[in-house]
Amino acid sequence: MLRNKLLNGLLEKLLVKAEAASFTLPGALGEQARILAVGSGDIADLIFHIPILKTIRARFPRSRTDFLLPESDASLIVPSGLARECFVYDRGSLKVWNPAYYSLLKKIRAVGYDVCFVMSHDPQRPLETISLASGAGVRIGPSHATAYPAVNLELRPRDPDTVYRGARLEALAPFLGLPDFEGDRAWPLPDEKLRRVKQLIHFNKPRQEELLLGVDPALGKLGGGFALQNLHFIINQISSQIPCRVVPMSLAEADPRMEAFVTGLERAPLTLEAETKFDI
Repeated sequence: MLRNKLLNGLLEKLLVKAEAASFTLPGALGEQARILAVGSGDIADLIFHIPILKTIRARFPRSRTDFLLPESDASLIVPSGLARECFVYDRGSLKVWNPAYYSLLKKIRAVGYDVCFVMSHDPQRPLETISLASGAGVRIGPSHATAYPAVNLELRPRDPDTVYRGARLEALAPFLGLPDFEGDRAWPLPDEKLRRVKQLIHFNKPRQEELLLGVDPALGKLGGGFALQNLHFIINQISSQIPCRVVPMSLAEADPRMEAFVTGLERAPLTLEAETKFDI
């Protein structure tokens, strides 16, 4: 543990140039702003940040937003049209003694950014160090005891932490000089992808009068969720009045709740092939 702290400190001293960078709020963003959005691999945190990144794009269409993500998440961002460039990393390489991590820090530093989002509500020390190495004057990320200087604009939860996490970014918008978020907060979907999905559904569900119900039985980010018996009851109530098919949807791998959910359905669910997270 001591070795990690020492090495992290050395890296910050050797690679970081953002600590002394000045900024003003609002005013850190502009027409030529360079933004880095760093993903932790948590799909919920990525979804929470999409509205503010879309708002920046709408307000400053000439700004540049790059993403740094686990490779498995690149399929979500590339088709969205939000990324100017998408860098990927291997989660296992985010170790301070790993040469790949050192190379990644140098690559990000070489680009240089004005604003960096660490897209997480939980501490992410290796990703926060990348934020510091980015050169960004404004570094937005999770609040915790050792967040500064890697994060200098912290997303602090209220006490008790009962506010919907996605709302924290909307509360931040005025400080960045941004208007209210767009009314449409949906994930950007290219028309070509939408057409392909419609064709896939039509092929697997020839009865057009059937309602398609997408259900994710996994527990929420804070560990809460419907009891499976309640989910089955709701589905049965709907299906008793409207012909429908259920599509189980979840990003959780080997989730025992998914297996129990499918087993408890009265009718076999509709299974659609998903090659990437974007397809899900």
